[in-house]
Amino acid sequence: MRDKIAEGEKKAATERRKQGIQLLGRRGVLSQRWNAHLGTREPRRKLSPRVACKNTWARVEALQRNQAFIDRYREARADHLAGRAAIFPAGTWWLHRFAGVKRAEASATSPPS
Repeated sequence: MRDKIAEGEKKAATERRKQGIQLLGRRGVLSQRWNAHLGTREPRRKLSPRVACKNTWARVEALQRNQAFIDRYREARADHLAGRAAIFPAGTWWLHRFAGVKRAEASATSPPS
């Protein structure tokens, strides 16, 4: 077993040398600060996990409703900032409650935004 482990480590070291990858080693690891972090961030996924659903069509419908809400909200916000009368979509609670903006009433047939 030890021979196989040593063989695997040797192969890995050879691959690292070929690719120009260097390891920190024991001293390098111990000399790091305990709260050190990378200066760059890893690329994140492009998906926004706002909707989780086993049924693909239900998920697509929910994503479309979310996008429609965002589109209506952006349009109302642009109107509001330009000084025009704006009606925000149903579900805009905070601005309605604390900033006094008008919002559309939620209909009984449409799911909540």
